[in-house]
Amino acid sequence: MKELSKEMNVQARSGKALMYGILGTVIVVAVLGGVYLFAQKENAERQYKADLTAGQKALELADTADAEAAGMDKGDKERRRKIRVRDEYLDQAKNAFRICHDERPEAVEPLLGLGRVAYLLGRYNEAIDYFKQVKELGGDSADVHYELGRSYTKWFQEKSDQTLVDNAILHLEAAVQRDPDHVGAHMFLATIFGDQSIYHRNESLKLKKHEDAVLRLAPDSALAEIIREDRKAQ
Repeated sequence: MKELSKEMNVQARSGKALMYGILGTVIVVAVLGGVYLFAQKENAERQYKADLTAGQKALELADTADAEAAGMDKGDKERRRKIRVRDEYLDQAKNAFRICHDERPEAVEPLLGLGRVAYLLGRYNEAIDYFKQVKELGGDSADVHYELGRSYTKWFQEKSDQTLVDNAILHLEAAVQRDPDHVGAHMFLATIFGDQSIYHRNESLKLKKHEDAVLRLAPDSALAEIIREDRKAQ
């Protein structure tokens, strides 16, 4: 009887040891799994930021090349080279932003980037679609309204649809409401209200307001120089 009891105690201790061993293994596996998942998440975050930065840098370079090409004659060989350079950077930017968007469809930065790429390529309706998606995701900043406003303005120059101008003004004024010193929005509004071929109604007070803002915020710009010359001539 004593031997049977002793054997049962040995078995019980062995069972406990086995149970503790299994439990320890489970804990170790869980910890290692958590560490692995954390490392994977950290790597994904670093890769996302790297792709986003690469896209933004390529977009900046494309924007610079586009601005330089805009000041050259259409038949200029250097202008054609600048356009090719711009398009190469835009391809790089688009690919980087597309990867970021596929990874995080809910993030606004890749959509903003894709919209700006479309704008520089002259695909204004496509740009508007991207910026609208940004707004739907909660992006209601001055810059988002500005991007929509200038895209509508450029699209109007292709389609001559007055509703596009009305939408442009709506968003550009929303940009100024959110950021009274948003020079880009003031520039577009001054251009719209000052050009009868774009905007047929007389909005002299609004025109003066935005022209004054351009003179204050960007006194060395080409538009500021035009405004000063026009006012001298009056």
